[in-house]
Amino acid sequence: MLVYLQMLLGALVAGLHAGLIYNTWPSMDGRVFPEHPFFHQPWWVNFGENAGLAQFDHRIGAYIIAFSALALWMASHRANVARTSANAVLAVTGFQIVLGIVTLVSQAPVALAALHQATAVALFASAIWHAQSLSARVRPQPAPVPDPR
Repeated sequence: MLVYLQMLLGALVAGLHAGLIYNTWPSMDGRVFPEHPFFHQPWWVNFGENAGLAQFDHRIGAYIIAFSALALWMASHRANVARTSANAVLAVTGFQIVLGIVTLVSQAPVALAALHQATAVALFASAIWHAQSLSARVRPQPAPVPDPR
């Protein structure tokens, strides 16, 4: 679910051309938060119309996914379940984050931006694979058939 929501935030960043502003990392031109994040009124429309805030939200989403992927990887390895798919999620997450940073600091050239979007699909697919791998281990047992006597 986190990856899917992050993809929606990425679509918002692309639609607002937010990758063309705040082309520094880890700060946003020396700040943690963008300038004038709640410029538009009412305040809540800024989440869909303010390019700086959209980019900030996308960055925060990336950090949340990075920590989640690492926690998922550690849990899978500790429990010795679905390790291959957990490895894939962690590796694709790392690649996606590096690619996102390079795309940002390069001022979002089309080829890098398209690769970043394609890698998002790969990350989503690996997350689905991992979820399926975990659910395959916890299949419910069929209910016992009652004796007709």
